[in-house]
Amino acid sequence: MAPVTEVRERSRKLARRLGYPKPPDDLPAPATGRLRPTPAILDRALALNAVISCAYGLPTLAALEWLRSEGLLDALTGDEEEFLVDMSEGLRVEELARKLEVESLHALAWALGLVDELDFDRGCGDEVARVMPDIDAGDDASALRLAAERRADDELYSALDLATVLAWAIGAEDLRLGLSPGDVEPYVVWERKRALQWIHGADW
Repeated sequence: MAPVTEVRERSRKLARRLGYPKPPDDLPAPATGRLRPTPAILDRALALNAVISCAYGLPTLAALEWLRSEGLLDALTGDEEEFLVDMSEGLRVEELARKLEVESLHALAWALGLVDELDFDRGCGDEVARVMPDIDAGDDASALRLAAERRADDELYSALDLATVLAWAIGAEDLRLGLSPGDVEPYVVWERKRALQWIHGADW
């Protein structure tokens, strides 16, 4: 893996190119732990895809049945379980926040080699929808389980460092929408950073 200082210098250059200010020299390197393995990252992506799909209108019972058939019920976080229960009871809560998580899903898909680029000058658009299973259509995850392969450690760390630098420039961690120094809404950076931190051992 490239030295941390070399990675940070590359992040600084990319940040300036994307329209973000130069970070201070003492901005800490991102904390890292043991990288999560490919199957764990894919399970997280598949569970997250089901949750996001519900926010976009997929019937909750269909999502839960799909998760059960794929052995993924345990891959849901407690917060996601609560969201699905609320949705099944007709409560329309946190839908926007869940929809924004598509950028976390995009970062996970990129980390698994399922999408080619993780460009921080644009959102993911419908790129994730093209590679993740269409639950409503009855797609299963077998093809993704064969195709997914975690990217090299240095690629993952470089992406996390860049996200860290861009997040510093945006400022408030709870800012998801609004003005950003770059060309994307703040949530694009924050959601991708969260996913990349999780891959490096942080809690979701």
